[in-house]
Amino acid sequence: MRLLFALLIAGLIGACASLDLVDIRSTTVKVSEGFGHGSGTFVGPDTVLTAAHVVRPEGPITLEFPDGSTVPAKVLWIDDVSDAALLKAETTVKDWSPITCKPLQLGDRVFTFGNPGFLRFVLTEGIVAGTESVGAQKALLPAGMPVDIEPMLVVSADWEPGDSGSGVFDSHGRVRGVVSIVFGTDQGGLSNNALITPVSVLPMCKGKAA
Repeated sequence: MRLLFALLIAGLIGACASLDLVDIRSTTVKVSEGFGHGSGTFVGPDTVLTAAHVVRPEGPITLEFPDGSTVPAKVLWIDDVSDAALLKAETTVKDWSPITCKPLQLGDRVFTFGNPGFLRFVLTEGIVAGTESVGAQKALLPAGMPVDIEPMLVVSADWEPGDSGSGVFDSHGRVRGVVSIVFGTDQGGLSNNALITPVSVLPMCKGKAA
């Protein structure tokens, strides 16, 4: 048992060592609109991935960088069914995070930089806890949220409102999904389980497995 525990800890340390947190933080933005805010990730020189429910096609949309600077953006592509959107920023950046279309697997470790509440660019770590179809459970999703995301992935992570739209990174800094639904509990608190939309729904991943 001690050997197994030691191997597990070594594996976790190794995964963290291969992830450059500064690099992935620099590609994250706060996505603001008149009704609230969420998060997003640059996945190209002027392209930002976020959740569809974070933005409205009519805008206006503002992107805030970790250094506090802001630029306008507009919706480039949006799909309410899968709760994913791509934005076009009115600027270009030299660093962005690559997308890997290969599906996440049960037990994969993932990371996000989000903007929960009044906090900015907060690191959260989680683990893929479920990869099955939502199926009949769709009726239990919160009112007003998309219910046709397939396949929906369950992640155990301490995400909060404002983290929606965050890019979900694997241990190599590649974008594998986007935070979609953060669940509340009957007591008014937050669950440590949330749903993410896989990047396989994006136009650049259609028909690709890796």
